Amino acid sequence: MQVLSVLCGQRTLEAANLLLQNSRYMQEHIRDSQFFQPGTVGYAKEWCTVKVGGPRRTGHSWTINELIKQFDDQVIVITPTLDQSRLYTATHKASIRSLDRIRGLSGIRAVIVDCVSVLSKKELAEVYGICACLVVREGPFHFILMQ
Repeated sequence: MQVLSVLCGQRTLEAANLLLQNSRYMQEHIRDSQFFQPGTVGYAKEWCTVKVGGPRRTGHSWTINELIKQFDDQVIVITPTLDQSRLYTATHKASIRSLDRIRGLSGIRAVIVDCVSVLSKKELAEVYGICACLVVREGPFHFILMQ
């Protein structure tokens, strides 16, 4: 089961990387247009969000840890409970109930929200509200919603 999980996780990672590449491309091409409004929730939702899903037991945690490595640990991982965050190697972790832990951070290139399907619309809106200010002019930023 472990080998199958990693193989499926590699496919999920490939899919996530294609979506991230497309998001980067779009962000770079709208940088000089009226649509470029870093720091706003609307911009974060429209241009920075990538949603990746897969069935249970398919290397979900492995994929997230690989994404953390790709972003050189300049990542925030948000999970439904703080207990779940122990699965991940990221330096910055928070649960939906402890979002105050991530206020004031800088140098972040991505926010990964794990198990996004168990969050309510209100909770997800709170994540966007807090993290949208991390989107800066210098480079692409990503909200990765893992389902």
